[in-house]
Amino acid sequence: MEEQARRLPNLTFLGWCSRAQVVEQLDAAQVLVLPSVVEAFGTVALEAMARQRLVITTPACGINQWPELARGLAIMEEGESLGDTLARLQAQSPAQRRERAEQARHAALTMNQRAMDTWLQVLGHCARQAPLLPKRWPSPTLALLRRLSTARPEL
Repeated sequence: MEEQARRLPNLTFLGWCSRAQVVEQLDAAQVLVLPSVVEAFGTVALEAMARQRLVITTPACGINQWPELARGLAIMEEGESLGDTLARLQAQSPAQRRERAEQARHAALTMNQRAMDTWLQVLGHCARQAPLLPKRWPSPTLALLRRLSTARPEL
């Protein structure tokens, strides 16, 4: 892949990136393209949405199946080229593109908050059950759950 990327003057192969580098790259871009043939979800698309970037996905991306997220995506149509999808975005006014990016950010942040709330509920439930478990098997996980059951997280 790196060799193929070197032959293209408008493509830079970054390889593995740290979290900070991912954020930096997303913030430097106007559009993220996720050209996957198979993609269970596409976390990088969600990350780009959270950074208020336009996101183009192929029909194979799992993130398209989440209606509230899909509204913020530019999903390529079957047989449509990337150039055609970019032209569709370009045909929108800057205000329309900005609104789509804002909608995408809102959807991504809402999904993230819901996921955090759900995990807090699950962990809280587990922590409340911890005192009912047998004491003969000490566990660092149970100790953490016990501490969580008495702590009140600040959200």
